Amino acid sequence: MSKWNKEEQDTLDAFDAGELQRATDVEDRNAKHQQYAEAMLKKDASILHKYVEGRLH
Repeated sequence: MSKWNKEEQDTLDAFDAGELQRATDVEDRNAKHQQYAEAMLKKDASILHKYVEGRLH
């Protein structure tokens, strides 16, 4: 049994065959998603803090 489903295997095969290419702005995308993740964690912590203090019912 393969560890990849059909869609994943098709994508890997296409990449290996040179039909797909990596994005050129990977570093920018990674930085942007890192900022999104950090903002989400701060929001979650803020909500948890309010809940613990009893300000969020």
